[in-house]
Amino acid sequence: ATTGVSFHNGDANTDSIILQGAVSSAAQLCRDLGSVWYLPAAWELHLMHIAAYEINRILEGDGDPATNGITITDSGVEGLYWSSTEFSNNRTWSFLFSYGYTANSSKTTLGRVRAIRAF
Repeated sequence: ATTGVSFHNGDANTDSIILQGAVSSAAQLCRDLGSVWYLPAAWELHLMHIAAYEINRILEGDGDPATNGITITDSGVEGLYWSSTEFSNNRTWSFLFSYGYTANSSKTTLGRVRAIRAF
């Protein structure tokens, strides 16, 4: 069932996806970082796109090699990041950072995962 349908509430979407039993999902990977971390909704990724310059400047300048900024292109993935906003049982909304728009993609498509906390 498609239950994570909010375009703005990735936290609730993440819980909905996990409750479906998707134990190896991108949503579960984010939640495994701690209860405040979640897979962003489609519009939250759009806000990250708008703020990408600042996000990358801060993360790449923090002196921690384990933190990375947002990747725009990567091996043909074109900066595709998964959102927690589901489109259907086998498709979900993703955000293409290299082009700056939201698209619906097959859940089997290669993409990146970025865990966030409320902002």
